[in-house]
Amino acid sequence: DCGLGKTPIQLEWARLASKDTGKPVIIFAPLAVSAQTIREGVKFSVHVTPCRRQEHVKPGVNITNYEMLEHFNADAFGAIVLDESSILKSFDGRFRTLVAEFGRKIPLRLACTATPAPNDITEICNHADFLDIMSAKEILALFFRLDGNSSHNWRLKGHAEDSFWQWMASWCIAMRKPSDIGADDTHFILPPVDVAQIVVKSVVPQPGFLFAVEAQTLQERRNARRASINERIAEAARIVAEKPDEPWLVWCDLNVESEALRKAIDGSVEVKGADSNEHKEAAMLGFSSGDVRVL
Repeated sequence: DCGLGKTPIQLEWARLASKDTGKPVIIFAPLAVSAQTIREGVKFSVHVTPCRRQEHVKPGVNITNYEMLEHFNADAFGAIVLDESSILKSFDGRFRTLVAEFGRKIPLRLACTATPAPNDITEICNHADFLDIMSAKEILALFFRLDGNSSHNWRLKGHAEDSFWQWMASWCIAMRKPSDIGADDTHFILPPVDVAQIVVKSVVPQPGFLFAVEAQTLQERRNARRASINERIAEAARIVAEKPDEPWLVWCDLNVESEALRKAIDGSVEVKGADSNEHKEAAMLGFSSGDVRVL
């Protein structure tokens, strides 16, 4: 789980793997995670070299983004680490295959994630395949059966439940809280999330109606959202302004919302899907370091 030391663990594993194999180690990570990992390396006395191509690789521990995979030669490495390995399910099948094929040429492999999905069969199969434990077809045939008439919903065979978890425990480990390894949970367990729903009043123009009616269709809901943008933007900006010294992360559904919020909140940085990887990385690093207060 988050906050249990995944990064220092993988850094020490990578350091020892490089020492054992006499070859460099490559860590693949999502955007913005590379710089954070380098900072953690300084904290735990493990030097980490950032690289974007094979010629940048140095002896010891190296790190790059997943998107740079094609610029590296697997034969040059003694070990590979997938950081935030659950991200593999967000890529298309071709890229997952490339990652698996790249890893098969490397003798030592480690996959780390703080957002595991132990009930997600696809994720289990992705990891088992990357680690060369068992193929997806073998896993499904050995432990699962189709659920009813569906062609894609699988469930554990009744007699295979114990053997499935024994098999999982033979090649992976899950730690959800410090007490799993005998430590104290007191400062780890977070308080409940406080969810506050704030309703703003707006006038939704509806031709042909004297009074506003409930939005039923998707288009009607979109019209209602667009009609209330000014009120919602003003309320969000007011909430942020009440605590100007705290960091704020504001999620938006529409680009027009994020554009308006950037103008309404002083010092805020807007990040959109269409932005360059460099902009996204700089914004996220700025937010994590405190240089960017509102993201």
